[in-house]
Amino acid sequence: MNKEKIAIILFSILGIVIVIDTFFAWANIGSEQKNLTLGYCIGFIIVSTQYPPMTKNKYVMIPFYILVGQMLFSIWFI
Repeated sequence: MNKEKIAIILFSILGIVIVIDTFFAWANIGSEQKNLTLGYCIGFIIVSTQYPPMTKNKYVMIPFYILVGQMLFSIWFI
């Protein structure tokens, strides 16, 4: 397996975990892992500059867009 496929799998799983964690935090079940989210965002920027085709993978981008949507919702409505 090459590095790009490993990055795609890693960011797909990590993105889904962060999205679920944020929903749980909104429902007062546990706490949001802000360091994990920050690491995901920084890692996403670094890896997407090294592997631009990664941004065309729907399993990577859908959790990313949901994460951005959750952030905007938190800023404006909560």
